[in-house]
Amino acid sequence: MKKCLFKWWLGVSLFVVVTGCGKPVAQSDLLGTYVADFGFATDTLTLKENGKFIQTIKIKEDGRVVTKTNTWHFGQEDRNIVIDKDYMLVIDGFSKMIPDFDRLNTNSVTIGPVRRRFGKLEIGGDDSPWGRTGIEAPYKKQPAKLPK
Repeated sequence: MKKCLFKWWLGVSLFVVVTGCGKPVAQSDLLGTYVADFGFATDTLTLKENGKFIQTIKIKEDGRVVTKTNTWHFGQEDRNIVIDKDYMLVIDGFSKMIPDFDRLNTNSVTIGPVRRRFGKLEIGGDDSPWGRTGIEAPYKKQPAKLPK
């Protein structure tokens, strides 16, 4: 009986640690740089404390780099990030590149959900922990760089 109870407790504890349950995500947790790799392009999104974002798309084939900036906010209830304008969608629903991804975008865009996976923050992507590529690839928070 003790052995069975111990295994159950160990399993529940492991689940909580792996899924990151128990610690809600606050807007201050989100600050930093996130990277999504779509194979043909790398999308880097930096969320700043002043409510600004910087998004940089680098196309791997030709080395083209496009950067845009504007404002963002976090919806605590739905765990989504809302980008007010100028967010660049570089990938369509079929994991193909959108050729005019850098066109002027005057609409708000919602990306999410924000979640902890193995203790690290991710934005978007699907809920499968393995083999996520293309449209299913999430933005993964990068370690903070220490000042020199």
